[in-house]
Amino acid sequence: MNERLTPDELARAVELRAELYADTADNNTAPISDDELTRRFTDRNGDRFRYCATLGRWYEWRATHWMHDETMTVYDAARYSCKVDLGNALGRSPKDGEARALRTKLGSASTIAAVVKMASARPTNTPLRSLRPDRRMDLAVNPVAGFGREAIVVLEFVATMAFALSGVIGALRKRMDIVGICACGFLAAFGGGTLRDVLLDRRPFFWVEHQTVLLGVLAISVAGATFVSRRRLERGQRWLQAPDAIGLGLFCATGTHLSYLMDQPPIVAVMMGVITGTFGGVLRDLVCNEVPELFSDHRPYALCAAAGALIYVIAAGLGTEAWVAMAACAVATIGLRALALRFDVRLPPVGRA
Repeated sequence: MNERLTPDELARAVELRAELYADTADNNTAPISDDELTRRFTDRNGDRFRYCATLGRWYEWRATHWMHDETMTVYDAARYSCKVDLGNALGRSPKDGEARALRTKLGSASTIAAVVKMASARPTNTPLRSLRPDRRMDLAVNPVAGFGREAIVVLEFVATMAFALSGVIGALRKRMDIVGICACGFLAAFGGGTLRDVLLDRRPFFWVEHQTVLLGVLAISVAGATFVSRRRLERGQRWLQAPDAIGLGLFCATGTHLSYLMDQPPIVAVMMGVITGTFGGVLRDLVCNEVPELFSDHRPYALCAAAGALIYVIAAGLGTEAWVAMAACAVATIGLRALALRFDVRLPPVGRA
């Protein structure tokens, strides 16, 4: 990238003087705020880089399409933008102390990182799933990505609370103390979503980005340990199945949706939905010193999640609205699991007697 300043940029140095600097008692300071640097960066590169908050990724425009900025070229662009501002500022021949302060501020890695982070918080169009055979990202309108980030957060929150409740009930049935109850609730609530984010390289994790979820799970754990009586847990298996089925359906829907948005193949999207919906329950059962229900219960569990995720993929491929596809996935998963429990549907045994 050419880092030399154009004559027009140098000619504007005097005009930018009042905007870039203010009279201060200490001439060794450079009152150029990160907000101003971010504004200049977005003005210069708004048509080249876009940040997708749903996927947590930067995208770069490649003449005809948006591509994931895997090499983080956005940092190079931010560094160049800061150098342009530095050149404009030095064009008025500041004092030596002021020049050193400018070079230190505008050339530091912390300033560049701050500019990129603040730029990512600015509202932009979200790169959506492309219909091209090469599976590149585009800003073309696609119904699947019409489901807002806030709606995803709400669904993940409800699913997390449902699985946290199932973890608390499982721990109470095993007569654990308050530490064990909290640990079981946390593992059940965050296990599936965290594994999904790790496999999809999605950062930050849901529970890291939204710390209120941690407080919610903690509140459910403490409330369960305080107010749920042992008598009510005599039918503990029935109490456990309801929140487990709800969490399975909602987590399957969000896991499949996020994976599909990240342009994963349909089979991978289905697997991510199953993993998101089932892994929390696996961790819960392991902590409770039981064979995970996913492996021991012959009533369909993972198959229900796979069927729901497959319905989502088919609906999304047909151009169905995102909320319709996710609702169909969640309802199908919860409904199939409820029917399996109600009528005691069991898979046939495998192997010789």
